[in-house]
Amino acid sequence: LGAKVRIVIKKGIPVGAGLGGGSSDAGAILRALGSRVPTPELLELAARLGSDVPFFALEAPAALAQGRGERVLPLQSNLRAWVKVVKPEFSVSTAWAYGLLRRKGAYAPEEEARRAAAGLVRALKEGDLSGVARCFFNSFEEPLAEVYPEILEVKKALLEEGALAAGLSGSGSAVFGLFGEPVPGSVPVIIGR
Repeated sequence: LGAKVRIVIKKGIPVGAGLGGGSSDAGAILRALGSRVPTPELLELAARLGSDVPFFALEAPAALAQGRGERVLPLQSNLRAWVKVVKPEFSVSTAWAYGLLRRKGAYAPEEEARRAAAGLVRALKEGDLSGVARCFFNSFEEPLAEVYPEILEVKKALLEEGALAAGLSGSGSAVFGLFGEPVPGSVPVIIGR
């Protein structure tokens, strides 16, 4: 982008948790340095840095990522919920998790993924937390749980606590639960404007 800068990052998000910490840092820096760059060009540059970076470079409260994450479509969302995130003691390397997913052939069938995405888009727009719960899945969850059974234990605990949806965050290791009302350790989340 033609800028010479010195950047210092203070991490507040655990590494290897699937929470997008590095990707959000990269996206924020691209937005700051590329304020005069047209959005399509900025997103193309973001995609070269990492699959999740375009989402964070877009600066949209909700978006549908397609392909490997390089195609990002901003979404209208009116979702209000409470989220609780549990980070197990172990971390997961994103590269290792993708390798495991490929080796296990654990990708969701394309038509199933399309139906789930369409349902999520509709539920977000309507602010329907139950609809989000019905459509949510993460293809990483099953193969990672074979290696780390704690993932399913945490998910079960969150569901027993009353989460309407619970699952692995990104490529792991953190597990989140979405609640309709506050529970101990949860924080409010508004996805939308």
